[in-house]
Parts: sequence; C-alpha cells; structure tokens
Amino acid sequence: GHRQAEGDDLEKKRRDILTLISSGQISRAMQRVTSHGLASMDSPAIRQQMESKYPARGRPLPDSVPKHSPIEHLRGLRDSLKALSPGSAPGCGGMRPEYLQILGHKLEEEDMKRLEDFGLCYLQGELPHWFYSVWLTVQTVPIFKTADQTSARPLGLRTPLLKELHRAVVNQNKGEVRTFLEPQQLGMSVAGAQKLVTSVRGLLNHRRDFVCIKIDFRNAYNELSRRAILEAFVNEPTLRHLAHFCAVTLAPFSGLEAGGQLWGEGGEGATQGD
Repeated sequence: GHRQAEGDDLEKKRRDILTLISSGQISRAMQRVTSHGLASMDSPAIRQQMESKYPARGRPLPDSVPKHSPIEHLRGLRDSLKALSPGSAPGCGGMRPEYLQILGHKLEEEDMKRLEDFGLCYLQGELPHWFYSVWLTVQTVPIFKTADQTSARPLGLRTPLLKELHRAVVNQNKGEVRTFLEPQQLGMSVAGAQKLVTSVRGLLNHRRDFVCIKIDFRNAYNELSRRAILEAFVNEPTLRHLAHFCAVTLAPFSGLEAGGQLWGEGGEGATQGD
C-alpha cells in the first residue's frame, strides 16, 4: 500500500509537470521537478513558518538620503522585454513575461518612450508614495525544504517588468559595484565562484597552518538590515548615486500575498527569488 501511494504521488507530479509545460509555464514545471513540493498557506504550521521568515523592521530608515538618478537611460528596455523567457512566474498581478514580450515587439516608438519615462520616474522615486507599497508587493510561494516536508521556506516573486527595471540599474552600475565589493565579495564578478575556489585553495596550499570554515546563517537573506544597506551606499562616494533608488524601494513595507490574499508585510530583509 505504501509503494502504491508513492507511485500515485509520482504519477500526479508527472501529470502536473506536463500540464504546466503544455501551458507554457516552464519555470513552474522546473520547480516541480527540482523541489520537494509546494506547501499550503492553509496549514497553520506552514503559515507560522512563513511569518517567521519576515521579521519586523529592526532599525528605522534615515529621514533623508542624497537624491541622484541611479541610471542614465532605459534605452535597452525594448530588447530586455523581447528577451524575457516565456513561462516564468508573473508575480502579483498576472503580468506574465509573454505579455511583456508582445509589448517589446509591438509597441510603437512613442509608446515605448512613454514606458521608458515611466520606468525612469519609478527608479528616481518620482511616483506617488503609495505606488511603491503596492507595486513592491511580493507573491510568496511556500516550498518544502526537505523530502520529509516538515519545514518550508518562502519563494518571493514580483512582476517581471519591475525586475527588468531593477536589472537595468544593476547592469549600468555593475562596474562601480564590482570594484567596491572585490575581492571580498565576488557575486557580481565574472567567474566569481571559480575565482573564490581558486583563491581559497591557493591560500590553503600556501599557508598550511590555515583552516577553511564554511558558516551558514539562519534566514540571513530575509533578515538583512535595510538601514545597513542604505548606510553602505550613502557612505561610499562611488555608490552614493544609488542611495535614493535603494531608499524608495526599501522604505515601503512590502505587502506579502499568497493565493490572491494579502497575509502580511515585509519591513526588513529582502525577497528571495526577486
């Protein structure tokens, strides 16, 4: 009977994956292949775990930061929309990448210019305050961490258009950020993982009295300090022009949504999967 139940579960999972693929939801299909399954927010235990992943804001954000434009232009937005991968998650509002692809292909130059102007207004903090709280709402999907399905973690999803605007800021400032972070942080470096492994291996070979220790943190991503992020940008002259962009995206208390229902808000940390 136990084997029969396992076989039925595998068959159901296979059908679910095929359904997702046939509907163009490739990203969700791959999550079903590689994850231990999706949890339900209807479970009190899962709900409690999800709430624990989004702590209250620890320190208030500063009253003001220097205002500069984080980006020079959005002229590559059309190509970015056209290059979006179909089937990835739409986040809140159902703005699927497929729809944005059509905009990239079909919008006239005048209309694309309007979209670019809107994007610049958003990135420069020139839209109404309430807009940022609404648009930065996070769709939370609880995913089981292990095969025994006793613990779960949240996958945070936002609309692809917002992520493309953020990606433009990162791409146009990658040089300055990389120069500031290296060599301690290699997350934005070309072949960063290979550089890190080679550097550590070389150091250990050179200094036989050294040891290498890997340290993990509980819920580190969701509990990072937003104020600390702002202080780091404000205090670094080469990155100070990004401080205002960080402020307008980190200051709002982001709504947390699941299944079309708002269940909480995020005041600290960042959203994984964004």
